[in-house]
Amino acid sequence: MLLAAVWFGFPWIDLVAAVAAPLMVWEWTRLTRGRSIVRISAYVYALAALVALLWLRHQPALGRETVIWIVACTWATDIGAYFVGASAGGAKLAPRISPSKTWSGLIGGMAWAAVTSAALGFAFGLGSTFSLAVIGAGLAVVGQVGDLAESAVKRGAGVKDSGNLIPGHGGLLDRVDGLVAILVVVALVRLTVDGAWPWN
Repeated sequence: MLLAAVWFGFPWIDLVAAVAAPLMVWEWTRLTRGRSIVRISAYVYALAALVALLWLRHQPALGRETVIWIVACTWATDIGAYFVGASAGGAKLAPRISPSKTWSGLIGGMAWAAVTSAALGFAFGLGSTFSLAVIGAGLAVVGQVGDLAESAVKRGAGVKDSGNLIPGHGGLLDRVDGLVAILVVVALVRLTVDGAWPWN
């Protein structure tokens, strides 16, 4: 559904954001009881990601390509981290926050995101594949930081999942924690550089 909304743009991507906003606010409210500063920060963070999503998608040049690239890099990070981490194991990345994450998983996520980023740049006929590979690997780190940040808030709240929206898979935040971080970072970089970053 998300990819279809990204592809077709207005009004579908706007409807996705409109539905996601109250769900994300509700889940952050649940996770931050008694921690007002964390709560306010979480609200700003979540809404900034939704604004970033809409702003990036509605860019007249390469808006669709940029958001597809972001989503694909996020998914590649999660898939690469899962499979490489599960098969290679090794030292824990942040055992007090997320005991299942490993350094090998992070490296695997970076590698998969690098390949995905470069491949999409080649498919779109835009940008330098080497530069995009490096950027993709960097975004994988951003996504993992976003994942760990949400895990830290959940640990502080004493819960395993952000909600029960998806039976067996937790809440919305559990599915989009990495995507939220990447959207915010890409939008911030895009705002501070000239041109349609990362395509030039």
